[in-house]
Amino acid sequence: RRAAIVGPRHLAMALARRHTGKSFAAIGAAFGGRDSKTVRHACRMGEQRLASDPALAAVAEAIREAALPSGAGRGGAAK
Repeated sequence: RRAAIVGPRHLAMALARRHTGKSFAAIGAAFGGRDSKTVRHACRMGEQRLASDPALAAVAEAIREAALPSGAGRGGAAK
């Protein structure tokens, strides 16, 4: 699989899980009917990337702040 597509998809699934709290199955359906086990793996990989890359984590946080109201989302604290 192409890393240029797979990596960002993993990250998007991880962020969807983090900020919506939806089930793996619901996220999989939103991402083209992917299996819940595939989504679980993608979320794990996306979270690992966020934990190991502070610059990527900062970009993800900036996107969250721009997209969601203050304090919205399961992973966001009120500011």
